[in-house]
Amino acid sequence: MDLMALRYIVLVVAIFIFLWAAVETSLRIWRWRQQKAAMRGNWVKLDPASPLAHQPDDNDDQEEQPPEQDLHHRAQQNGHHSSESKKRH
Repeated sequence: MDLMALRYIVLVVAIFIFLWAAVETSLRIWRWRQQKAAMRGNWVKLDPASPLAHQPDDNDDQEEQPPEQDLHHRAQQNGHHSSESKKRH
């Protein structure tokens, strides 16, 4: 095969690859814009005076409160306690 014909074939294949990449990129951008436009109308206006703004939950008063722990015990759990066996420098 002639070297010039091989170069033209490679050039045509490269052009097709670049065209395919350009079409795919434009389709992705188009789909992204369509999704973004569809999401634009999904916002709900927050109105604190609305009766739906706060609906009291039945379990609000039954929430468990963790028992109060003294400072030393919490420090031991966090790993910030000082042991008497450690020597201070």
